[in-house]
Amino acid sequence: MATADATLPPPAPTTACRILARLARSRFAAAAADAVICSFLASLWLHFGAGVAAAIGSLACGSDDCRAADVAFQVMTFSLVFPVSVALLLLLVLVLSSLSSDTKLEEKKAPNQRSFAAAAWVMLRDPVVIGFLVSGAFILLMVAGALLKVYSPVKGSRKDRIGTLIFNLGFLAVNALNFFFIHPIVALRAWRQRREIRSRQTCSSTV
Repeated sequence: MATADATLPPPAPTTACRILARLARSRFAAAAADAVICSFLASLWLHFGAGVAAAIGSLACGSDDCRAADVAFQVMTFSLVFPVSVALLLLLVLVLSSLSSDTKLEEKKAPNQRSFAAAAWVMLRDPVVIGFLVSGAFILLMVAGALLKVYSPVKGSRKDRIGTLIFNLGFLAVNALNFFFIHPIVALRAWRQRREIRSRQTCSSTV
């Protein structure tokens, strides 16, 4: 009797796996994921919109001392709280999953130069990548304006005003590109991918 009990394998933990699978496929989990994604994208869009308002306020006032620009900068700061928190949480989850998973080092073949060049060409033709490259050019313009402000002899001098103008123009261009061009494309792609995932989940649940 004891030998028969010893030869029996332990029962597989199928109940917990089924509960987790049902929870992952439930409508509540999908709605919660959609809410987090929408809140993340909306917070970033508010951040860039506040940046546009702050730059316009600074240009209209002609100086850094502007009440409207200060309020817009405060909105920019507080609108980053939720996206940064979500990004840090996702980073923590990725680190924990990478530590818990057993990774094996395998020899990889050298990538084909033609395929790499083709992938790089496709990536450079992406509108989001083009927007980021243009934003980088305007960020360099902001750096040039900041350097003019730093090395101006007196605050309020002609050199200081020119540096402030250049910095505000670059700041306006960066936030306007993200607000009107880059971020809407990213949000639309995220929405389409989320719809594809939802359709796959519904198809797998009906099978």
